[in-house]
Amino acid sequence: MNTETQEKIDAYVALYDAISVKTGNESISLVIFQEVIKDMRMKYIARAHGNGTGLTLATEKQKEYLRKIGKSFDESLTKKDASAMIQAEIKK
Repeated sequence: MNTETQEKIDAYVALYDAISVKTGNESISLVIFQEVIKDMRMKYIARAHGNGTGLTLATEKQKEYLRKIGKSFDESLTKKDASAMIQAEIKK
């Protein structure tokens, strides 16, 4: 399993655990977790398509460069934000 997949799994498990602690009920936790994940997915899809805002997801080339220089980021990172991160690194 690659590192990116493992990190996503770890994040999902941590999210579920946090919900479980708050609710104290496994059934309710699962329903809330599913809804939160759906919301995250819809946000990702909307950003990928620009959602009419002109904001699109960062390119693979941008993400590869950011990983190479050790920067962490959310998968919903936009081209604009990735570019700003890269420019800030170049200016160092």
